[in-house]
Amino acid sequence: MESVNRPDEWKIEQGLSGAKLPVPDQTGRDQHAVPPQSWSPIVKDETAIKAVGDPIKLFAQEIDGWKGYVEWEKYPEKKAKAHKILISQTFSPSPEFQLGPISSRQIRFTFLTLDGLVVNPKFVTLDDLMDESRFPRMEKLVTMQCSETRRIEQITLYAGEGDEVLNAPWAEGAIGTARYMGISLKKVIKDCGGLVNGGKHLELYGCDTYFKHDEVMNYVVSVPWSKVKANEVMLAWEMNGEPLPKIHGYPLRVVVLGYIGARSIKWLYRIRAIENPTMAPVQSKEYLYFNQQVGKHNQRMTD
Repeated sequence: MESVNRPDEWKIEQGLSGAKLPVPDQTGRDQHAVPPQSWSPIVKDETAIKAVGDPIKLFAQEIDGWKGYVEWEKYPEKKAKAHKILISQTFSPSPEFQLGPISSRQIRFTFLTLDGLVVNPKFVTLDDLMDESRFPRMEKLVTMQCSETRRIEQITLYAGEGDEVLNAPWAEGAIGTARYMGISLKKVIKDCGGLVNGGKHLELYGCDTYFKHDEVMNYVVSVPWSKVKANEVMLAWEMNGEPLPKIHGYPLRVVVLGYIGARSIKWLYRIRAIENPTMAPVQSKEYLYFNQQVGKHNQRMTD
């Protein structure tokens, strides 16, 4: 039987109207529509929010040109105040706010921090990384895919874990291919003298602000040294022959070959060598894999 797409189905594929349009469920023999979730009225406790303080002063931009950038991992007190603000209101499930204009201001790449369990912690600039006398270039054609391609079906069928609030409800649209230019992270770690004191993983920090379950943080993941040592982790500043577009991580991003897209963080500002995989929520609570008998509807952290 031939399947005919609805005229608006591309919006579901790209995650544009996941909170508004019925989802085509194709898991059975016959396709049928699953209606969007219904939601309670939006509430906001303005008094409680104002009691926390002036958000402009509390969460001031830290680097010129990095609109809204706060290095949350340095400030647990700011995280706590942001949490109070978040729990004092509810949010629309619609993700369309993500399509707001990107700032036209030029981002200034001050330096990349390299610290933790390395022999010589240091700061390096983009000019340092682009110096071919220190770091040989590498170029790779990479297909990157989010592990949650078709996430909208998971959200619709098993709602309630927070995905329906802020994460993009896309269908088959979370995959793409591009040619990246940069250097191997292995060379950068070697330039720091290598790993010491049991360093086995590289923790990667992106400057974007990440929300989950009313908590706020920077986007942090890690990759094992074995992956880095195999020259399968790039620091990239060029995409398809041009500087990285801002939406793809300008001025510097990570490209991890063969891993889910969530590990290829954008807007990189820090690399920290650690002993064990990161316990940052993105990796320790979000991107987890289960066997066929376990899913979002019955998961336990012990699994």
